[in-house]
Amino acid sequence: MKKFIGMFSFVAVLAACGSSIPDPDLFGGATAFPFECRSLSKRSGAEWDKHCSYLDGISQQSINDAAARGVRIGTGASSFAELAYGVPTTPGTVRFWGGMLDNTARKIYVGGTWSDNRNAGGDPNLKNFGVLLEIDINFSGNAVGNRRVISGKYLTKQGDVDVGSGDTLHTVRSVKRFNNQFYVFTMDAGNPATVVRIDPATGNRNTIWTEKTVPFNAAGAFPADQCENGQVPTSPQSAARRSIQINGLGSPFEMNPNTGDFYLSIIQASNLGSPDGIIKISADGSTCSWVTRFSATGNNKYADNTTTRADPTYGQPTGVGSRGTGFSSMTLNSNNLFYRESGGKKWLYAVAGSSYWRVDTETGNRELVVQETVGDTNTVWDSSRNVAWSSGVGNGTLLGPIFDFDSANPRVGENVRCLGTANNVPCLKGPGYVGPMNRGALMFDPLDGNIIFAHNQFGIVRYEVQTGNSYIISL
Repeated sequence: MKKFIGMFSFVAVLAACGSSIPDPDLFGGATAFPFECRSLSKRSGAEWDKHCSYLDGISQQSINDAAARGVRIGTGASSFAELAYGVPTTPGTVRFWGGMLDNTARKIYVGGTWSDNRNAGGDPNLKNFGVLLEIDINFSGNAVGNRRVISGKYLTKQGDVDVGSGDTLHTVRSVKRFNNQFYVFTMDAGNPATVVRIDPATGNRNTIWTEKTVPFNAAGAFPADQCENGQVPTSPQSAARRSIQINGLGSPFEMNPNTGDFYLSIIQASNLGSPDGIIKISADGSTCSWVTRFSATGNNKYADNTTTRADPTYGQPTGVGSRGTGFSSMTLNSNNLFYRESGGKKWLYAVAGSSYWRVDTETGNRELVVQETVGDTNTVWDSSRNVAWSSGVGNGTLLGPIFDFDSANPRVGENVRCLGTANNVPCLKGPGYVGPMNRGALMFDPLDGNIIFAHNQFGIVRYEVQTGNSYIISL
């Protein structure tokens, strides 16, 4: 049975929940980690203080406090602590986004962003910068936690450094890899949705695809690399947008690991009656097509009404699915897409507010997996437990629900909450316990079955699923 576990905003644990916990400070048994961060009574010196974030030996400290004290874990450029407080950036604007793990190389790759406050004019080309970081996770080696910048601009006290050439790299929200090249999804205020290919050896950047605002009166044919939103021309035509609009709330980006095609989620343009849905862009960025679409309204050509149903060019929505309660208000474009092949089908799993859906990428057909709130930013597959972990800001305080991906009735249990039954003990101890990870990267480590996540408040954190122990490996 394949189950799904939606995590608490900062990460949670399966095994400890619902068990009898005799010690409110140490639950889940002995840890295999080099630092025991679950209890102050286990404090064992300066290194423990750093890795467990108890920098004064009394209370847990954030990356901001660590930076102010000159604390670093791991060597290399673009320490987020240094970006946050060692150079002239705006406090609170340095943050982690998506990432991926390379088990063969024992590296993780994490996207980030920071805002430079030296330019008071607000020029987006000078304000929002992104970096792609590589971090060593060979826990049996001597370089664990060490960082290097694969690509992007960062600051040092000696000046600006930009690794790689090409267009300016902005907020790196998601990281994928195909044919030994990195593909990152970037989008922020003032900069449209963009997919950038990065050479891992040089850091050189090549823009593959960019979202375009194409008005009806634009000269020339409609570009093949964009998808039409189905809007009927209005008067004046220049006021109408003909191209789709990418959702910009989180990280609505996924890739087919076999073909390099990538998927983006679409949000309804406010006044166009345009559909929700998912589009596919070819690996080279040259063509755009709809995977699934629905909920178009009014005289939009994609609306399902008697007029458009007879139009062979548009007709009914692409793909079929439930039209009942939940679907009419559901948007497959909330924040997170997750690609997985199972049961002979190629599925895109998508968060949709208080529900979780999947789409057959070949037919566009949609299925409701479960009507529950889960994390809206990350979904990773845990092959050792046959469950998926999710995280993000939209999943409240739930550890559940649990459901089977492939059954006709996916709901197999009640919500599991991240609390021990004996002492109301949270299922995570150590760094991350005091604050949410927000939209930072979440990665499953197949080597030991544990979790690694990028926590905005603490840095890169390793989390032991069976015990709830966690410690910082890089900041």
